[in-house]
Amino acid sequence: MSAPIINIKQIVDDAELYDFKFDAPANKKVGDSPLLDNGLNLLYSLRGYGKTYTSIQIARESGLPTVFIDLESNGKAFVDYCKANGVAYVYAGGCEDIYDEIQKLVLAIKKQHSKVLIIIDSYSDIFPNDESQMATQTQKNLGALHNFFMREVECPVLLLDHATEITSDTKTKKKSFKIEGNKSGKFKKTVVVLRLEQIGNDIKNGTFVTVERSRNQDELKVGHKQQYKRGNYLADKIQALIDKGRLPKEFTATDLKACLSGDDNALWRKEQETIAEVTKKVGKKEYWSLLIKEDNS
Repeated sequence: MSAPIINIKQIVDDAELYDFKFDAPANKKVGDSPLLDNGLNLLYSLRGYGKTYTSIQIARESGLPTVFIDLESNGKAFVDYCKANGVAYVYAGGCEDIYDEIQKLVLAIKKQHSKVLIIIDSYSDIFPNDESQMATQTQKNLGALHNFFMREVECPVLLLDHATEITSDTKTKKKSFKIEGNKSGKFKKTVVVLRLEQIGNDIKNGTFVTVERSRNQDELKVGHKQQYKRGNYLADKIQALIDKGRLPKEFTATDLKACLSGDDNALWRKEQETIAEVTKKVGKKEYWSLLIKEDNS
């Protein structure tokens, strides 16, 4: 007895499969940021280059409500920086199953916002053994994460990732580095990969990102660069006070003390010379102004 002949075309026509959406949503550029929508974006750099602060500046460029999921305990100053920039901060470190916890958080976030940017710090906290894995395992890890986000929320996600130092020039302090773990695995399962570097020989000069991978070059070109000032919670807070008219552009330590909390005043004494300069003196009084760095982002 021969097997029946199956008419594949008829089955497809009857099921109207041609009307089904097989392709993932388009990877459009997100606002003025160097991110693409509907996929995993990845930002990597060496420790101390300001990935976390830069990610908040990128969030502001996106124009989307943003949730920062912290798996690394970035500290109070960063939490305050998030609040000052309208970013919702959630600490999720220390959970037994971080991957499961992230899924729960994202589903809860989705109930409040139809479109949101989710930042996760960091990739290595979700997959702690990934740096020793082969490309296929890295692709599986990121593939599972991608499928969850695209199936459940269809939103842009920014993963922060670490880098491995290759060489360091003792004279210029310039460091050479590469993405931590398996590069090809991470590139294949992301829509954008951004490399964060310092400007010149001093991190105080600011940073810039370079697009190393883009799934949609009509929207975002590989090689595109965007510059950022170094994020600083206290400088932003002082600038906000100036903008609101609560503090003059040239201010004394006494002026500032009246506007800041005890903790912030202690931070001012520690960081004042890195974020401001004395612009005039009247008798024994010193008047400070914030350092203004050009921002070509």
